[in-house]
Amino acid sequence: MKLTLPALLLANAVNHASAVDLAGFTLTSDVAEHSEIDLDLRDLTASLTSGNTAEALAGYNDGYGNSVKGSGSVRNLKGFTSTAKKTGEWDYSLQVGAGYATTWADDYTVAQISDTALTPATVTYATKWNNVKTYVLHELIDAVNDYEAGNTSNNEDAVKAWDEGWAFFAGSAQTTAGATGYSLFQDIKTVSTGFVHQYGQPINDKILAKYIAGQTILAATPDAAKIAELTKIVEDIHALTNAAAIMHLYSNTAVTTPTDENKANAKVFAKVLYPELAACSKGDAAVLLSNVITADSDSFLTEGFAAGVLAPFVNNMQCLKILCDTIGANSGLDIPITACTTNPLPPAVTSLDIAGYITGSDVRQHNAVDRDILRIGNFIKGGDFVNAYKVYSEGWNSAKTSSMRNLRGFSFGAESKLARVVPSFAQYKSYWGDNAEFADSNIASMLTGSLATSIESDTAKKEMILKGIVSESIYMYTLREFYDAIDDCEAGTIAENDAGVHAWDEGVAFYTGSQVTDAGHWSNGHSLYTLANKRCSNFGTCDDDHAHGNSNVNIELFELFETGRNALLANSQNCAGALDILGKVESKMLVPNVQGMLRYAWKNSKEGAGDKERAEGWAFARNVLPKMAACEAVSAEQLATVRVGMEYEETNRGADFVYDYEKIYRAAEAAYGCLGITCVDVGDLTVGGGGCTGDACPVGTTCQYVAPDNGGGEVDGGGGGAAPTIDDDGNLEMGVGVAILGAAVIVLAGGMMGYSWGQKQAKTKFTKLLNVGNNQLGGDL
Repeated sequence: MKLTLPALLLANAVNHASAVDLAGFTLTSDVAEHSEIDLDLRDLTASLTSGNTAEALAGYNDGYGNSVKGSGSVRNLKGFTSTAKKTGEWDYSLQVGAGYATTWADDYTVAQISDTALTPATVTYATKWNNVKTYVLHELIDAVNDYEAGNTSNNEDAVKAWDEGWAFFAGSAQTTAGATGYSLFQDIKTVSTGFVHQYGQPINDKILAKYIAGQTILAATPDAAKIAELTKIVEDIHALTNAAAIMHLYSNTAVTTPTDENKANAKVFAKVLYPELAACSKGDAAVLLSNVITADSDSFLTEGFAAGVLAPFVNNMQCLKILCDTIGANSGLDIPITACTTNPLPPAVTSLDIAGYITGSDVRQHNAVDRDILRIGNFIKGGDFVNAYKVYSEGWNSAKTSSMRNLRGFSFGAESKLARVVPSFAQYKSYWGDNAEFADSNIASMLTGSLATSIESDTAKKEMILKGIVSESIYMYTLREFYDAIDDCEAGTIAENDAGVHAWDEGVAFYTGSQVTDAGHWSNGHSLYTLANKRCSNFGTCDDDHAHGNSNVNIELFELFETGRNALLANSQNCAGALDILGKVESKMLVPNVQGMLRYAWKNSKEGAGDKERAEGWAFARNVLPKMAACEAVSAEQLATVRVGMEYEETNRGADFVYDYEKIYRAAEAAYGCLGITCVDVGDLTVGGGGCTGDACPVGTTCQYVAPDNGGGEVDGGGGGAAPTIDDDGNLEMGVGVAILGAAVIVLAGGMMGYSWGQKQAKTKFTKLLNVGNNQLGGDL
């Protein structure tokens, strides 16, 4: 006779012992009734096999009577989809963020049970992997919360929630690892059989080891380090379970001629995995969606297994936190699978192609930080600002030598990272009330809810957070890397950290992001490169019919990136030439923010403009205003026009305020010469590119700035600004200037200083440029 867990506990009670072994894990609390929910899975299969759909639905909704709670009520599988319990937990937040309904798991399982065309096995898979899997994670998260709160003896003489997690995962029938059970443990054991792992450790063994490690921590006094370690263990268990789901998906799609059951099973596992993949790569998630989830029988795997299923997961193993060996290889499938090599990454590479720019160093990890933006955004869409802030402040995708690179690090502690390196940083710091952490103060406060303002709209917060990360934090830190490359050049350490122009490569990596596969495939990106392409369609400044394709800004920038890299290479070491190029880079990088500000200045003047439009406009304006404020050509009135008109909170608007987008346009244009940009760079709003609506864009949105004569009888076409002059007080007016200090001629980049510098100030900057590398910054980001 097969002994179930309750029978074992009853026998054990004779000796007054409280510990019992379930599939290799020693339970220290009474979770016998919890474990018996697996018998509902058994009975659900039996109901479906007999064709009794009504009985199956009743058993799912009300329970089969196998698992009774302490209150006397019957535990049921429907209860595992409780929205109240799952809200705020990261898997559920990503599901909602990926577009799933808040009640999706229950809705999906009920639909599966009701579909008589599906096999009992497919329906049981759906119930286990949607309902039980998500509730196991709930119990583990609850255990961490209990531990952090000091409730290590919650209900029992151990953290009962941890034991409950294992009880639901294994089930009462899985008394030993070799027994035949009905829950997730058995499913994982079965699917793992055909997969060969390099180190010969099946997934269940790895999951068991994690549970034991967590149990050890729970026996110790809580502290911050142990809480962090326990949280990491839960994340690992979640990732390992996802790895098993991927194995199931592979097993049903690496098939020469998939059966209807293969297709149905594949849809179940793809549905489980899609939100996790969607938080790693929009493009790869879309491939899985079209090839499996939304595909009908005829369009199933249109792109084939390798491109339609395998590649989307292989491309994202690091983000999914799954080591390639965890899944391993399977030669027994119709389409054999070899172990991937994407996590951990192969040894360092000597170069990387970033949208056509060939690096001289390995910046793969730097390049991947853009994926954090996607994950943050999906958490926010799921209403989960807590986990969004965790990714922002701790990182997820971009590994450093001993920790994770995080987006908050781009602006938190900015004084030490940016003040000495980026000349224009002083303009931003000054404009924001001498606040060196102006970007992080804005972003972090909205993520944590500590912002002392009237911003209550989650929609507004989402736009300001995501666009602020790109337009302020990444923008400024990208410049930091470029200027740091100049520092390295002057100091003779251009190969700092790596072979090649490492800091310059990092700047290009941050600017572009990992999701831009080439110049023609940018729509899935999240960083400055993609921002430029989105705005060029609005303003007719794209290379393909002006409304589509790659932006002129990106085309020009990548030419400058290559020229700057070549100037910095060891065989040239033209530091002054690279600095001149960098001035043009900084001017061009600002253009998409100017375009964004102007687009939303017009949109906000229209009836029906709401939180989204006002928040987006303010996010772009925040990066343009400090530059404008440093321009002598911009009057105080013009600056106030832009600030008052664009600011989200409207705190400076009087009762008689009338929104005038044209005044904002003209005020912005007053700064163009100082910023080193022209109408050719910015363009005009277009109907075809979605810049405005109607038959034609208003005349007021047409750029009216006339670039100054460059001194040679020609109008400067953009990027350079006015030629330098010395005023009566001996002050150097900076455009693309040549500062003559003693006998030295130093090229100072256009747009770098938007205001007059006295000779003493210019000499100070000149001295800083010559002394680059003498005081290197710590904390390589």
